[in-house]
Amino acid sequence: MKTLLHASLLIVILAGCAPGPKVASNSSVGSRISQLIPTAGGAPVASPAPGEVSSTDPEELLNAAIREDLAGPNHLEMYRRLATALSPADRQSLAGLLAQATDTVERILILKAFASGETIANVTAFAADIRGKNVDEVEDKCTMRDEDTLIQQYQQSCGMAMVQVASSEYDPRYAWEMNKLGSVHDVNPNGPIAQQQLQWLQQYGGTATPRGQEGGKEVGINGILNEKVGAFIHCSFTCLTVTDAESALTDISAQLKAGFPAPIRVAFAGDIGHFMLVQAIRADGQFRVYDPYYGKVRWMPASAFQTGDLVPDSNLKVTFTHYYKSTPLG
Repeated sequence: MKTLLHASLLIVILAGCAPGPKVASNSSVGSRISQLIPTAGGAPVASPAPGEVSSTDPEELLNAAIREDLAGPNHLEMYRRLATALSPADRQSLAGLLAQATDTVERILILKAFASGETIANVTAFAADIRGKNVDEVEDKCTMRDEDTLIQQYQQSCGMAMVQVASSEYDPRYAWEMNKLGSVHDVNPNGPIAQQQLQWLQQYGGTATPRGQEGGKEVGINGILNEKVGAFIHCSFTCLTVTDAESALTDISAQLKAGFPAPIRVAFAGDIGHFMLVQAIRADGQFRVYDPYYGKVRWMPASAFQTGDLVPDSNLKVTFTHYYKSTPLG
């Protein structure tokens, strides 16, 4: 059974917009995932016999993924950046993994993991783990966009959960390993997902209380957002105050179409803040929005940002106060 607190509980998360640090362009994905998932070893994978599978061209696959909302243009850009630095042996290993994959979704996820900064050894282990499994199950467990998805484990950890989901949507191996731990929608303060949220909260100066309990210390997200997300998707995030919701949504739409996540901050009465994530925009202008407190993902109209209906589970109105604009690094 899914574990949810009563919808009328008020989210006591007062979060500011402290300046974020400069992002290093050569930062690795390791600091984001090392505590949660293992680093794989092993020798490069040899290519199988020609003709065993088809459609293994990386750019063709990633362009198809962009059309189907399985990847973003930034994945393609990051693939190009990283592929140029591959050794001949690693290049052959990546080609072999694509050839061994049993369907197009597997190939796309392999390329997404590589474009996320995963080592060839980690990509190899990930490819072996998903190979031949049910395509719908694999796609579900390599993203965080189900209606019931990852939930914040502490009263103050909405920003940390949001970073976990932003990372999971970009890096399918991270999402896969998180989903292997069990239901990401259950509240389990002793589990590794909760412990990562707690560690990150404490690392950036916060303290935690159980869900629904006041106290503790909340933190802004500029630091963790730039260090755990921006550094590996090759962008910096800047916190901007919303003065006009329509203008902010124009920026967010452009950001999403470029393949970058769009974190936002909303506030309940009394400026009680809460971090959320806008994951995608579709042709009809609706936005896919993730709410960490209830662990929910919903498609919402642009009007919800103006009317304050972004957290329907709370039965409370919110104000759209800030958004985090991405700037690609040179």
